[in-house]
Amino acid sequence: MSWRVWLAFVLCLAAVRLPAAEIGERTIDGHRYLVLKSDTLEALVAPERGGQIVSLVYLKNNQQVGNAGALTNGLFSDHDLKQPHPGELMQATYEAQPLPAAADGSVSVEVSRLAQGGWRNETLPSLQGMLYEKIYTLAARAPVLRLTARITNQSAEDKLADYWLQSIAHVGTGEGRNYYFRPATTGLSVISSDDYSGRAIFVTDPIAGWSAAVNRRTRLGLVYLVDYNYLDRLYNCNTAFTQEFMYERVPLPPGKSWETAVQLRVVDGFDSVTHASERLVADVQVTQETESFKVTHRLCAWEKPLKRVRIATALRDVATQTEKAAPEIALAELGLETWTGTQEFDATEGGMKVLLVTVFSDAGVDRYELPLFPFGDVTGSYRRPQPLREVALPRPDNLPQLWTAAKAKPAGLLQVGDALFAEHWGLAEAAGALGLEHTVSHYTPAASWRDASLHPFPISWAELFRYDLVVLADGDAQALRRYGCEMLKDYVAQGGGVLFLGGHNSLGKASLKGTALAELLPVQTRGRWDLRPAPAGPAQAGAEALPALAAAWPQAARVDWLQEAVAKPGATVHLAWGDRPLLVTGTHGKGRVAVFTGTVYVNQEVAGPDAPPLFCAAPGYAAFLQGVLQWLQGKG
Repeated sequence: MSWRVWLAFVLCLAAVRLPAAEIGERTIDGHRYLVLKSDTLEALVAPERGGQIVSLVYLKNNQQVGNAGALTNGLFSDHDLKQPHPGELMQATYEAQPLPAAADGSVSVEVSRLAQGGWRNETLPSLQGMLYEKIYTLAARAPVLRLTARITNQSAEDKLADYWLQSIAHVGTGEGRNYYFRPATTGLSVISSDDYSGRAIFVTDPIAGWSAAVNRRTRLGLVYLVDYNYLDRLYNCNTAFTQEFMYERVPLPPGKSWETAVQLRVVDGFDSVTHASERLVADVQVTQETESFKVTHRLCAWEKPLKRVRIATALRDVATQTEKAAPEIALAELGLETWTGTQEFDATEGGMKVLLVTVFSDAGVDRYELPLFPFGDVTGSYRRPQPLREVALPRPDNLPQLWTAAKAKPAGLLQVGDALFAEHWGLAEAAGALGLEHTVSHYTPAASWRDASLHPFPISWAELFRYDLVVLADGDAQALRRYGCEMLKDYVAQGGGVLFLGGHNSLGKASLKGTALAELLPVQTRGRWDLRPAPAGPAQAGAEALPALAAAWPQAARVDWLQEAVAKPGATVHLAWGDRPLLVTGTHGKGRVAVFTGTVYVNQEVAGPDAPPLFCAAPGYAAFLQGVLQWLQGKG
């Protein structure tokens, strides 16, 4: 090879940009760390401290954005809500190993631990045999860190994952406050790290899949994208600089896994965040000039530059629903650095307005909005994006076989609902008359979020399938959680019977919309405030009613309160009270479902000494309830 050819070859190699991320090791005070480093970020993974990231440095200005002080706590520590904080996992030793570099130049580290269940001289059997695995991936050139977390049940018993992912990070150094931005169905919730009131630290209805922490003094921020299909609630212990994702409980049969993902991006030049997606991070702020509104946009691409970007902005008057549009802003490319641009509207008249922003690019469309109140409060609302992507539970592979095996050990009747009204329906007596064991799984709706779930309640399909019947007596989907709703749907599909009874937290206020229970219901609910005084009676049989069900109703009885509902197509109305359905039945798969819209609540305005007895205290009610339960068992 001539020297000219060799020189050309060397020059070509020099022109090729080598991968911008790398993995190394570092020992600090006797502790081993794996180091992920790119052009923009350096992350220290601590295998000996829960496999979390105890330092994340933004290399552009060498700012620490990934912990709150010493190298002990930081980003993405594992917890299980069945253990008190901090639990076994937060400071446990994890196995750790680097993974091969990806074709895009990103680098990854995997950490894992098989939980023992031990904490504070106690052992939690439900954690034993649960394998926690995390993969951290650092993008080659963008300030993006990705996390994939997976929990696998390696035991031979059914387990319940109750995952809680905590990050402790004071974004930027110094005394600057962190501001937390959390989109919810009620708007964009914003709190700061010096707010000691405790207000709104929990977001129980997170939407849109993002949240952010921003230090307004340094104008640095951490923006999180989270798979919110199983996100139960978002928690910020704002005075401790935390961002915490608390997930739905997920039952894990032996050998099954559950997985979720989080992406984190460092943003520079933002003092607030209005919107984020896998395409971009955006903020929009409005100031009122003498005769106009000035709109300031800040945007940056998430990980890859966006091409052919157009920013369309409109101002909608809420009273008249009319809109004014500003001239579009066109960008050939939106890069990773923060871009700032402005627009103006000549509308200055008062009244409620909403600023609508749409960003078009080669990667897709982003839409977000900002309400402009006449008194100057511009706390953002948030337009819900596309419907939630549903993720199936890790079900057993042999549901029919589990059903058959479970029926060899029947467990009787499971009553689910509000502890205050557990005795009023007479279900214990009805179960005894039918020769069924009676179990009550109860909760108190007014309790805190941690205590408002059901206990005891089956954590496995095999356990639930043992019950002959399930009755939801003023029970709601929030207490059942997603896994309870999904399991009940499978229970009926295999041949089980479920009875819904009316109450304050039933049907409309049971948070059924979008859950598996809504599919089971033979009625369509009428919104959350569906409990109404009952119209004039008495009960009347429906046109297609089964005589055994309709005739058993205690005629000398009254119903004081009903929940408004409409029978779905294909359902059967056995009893009506006035113009409203009282007893409606339907089927799902091999099983049966019934809804009784009446409640055991008394209306004092009609409960006089001459009034008929309330239905649940009337002669003949016990026989009626037993008849409904027998029908659900397939005996009528």
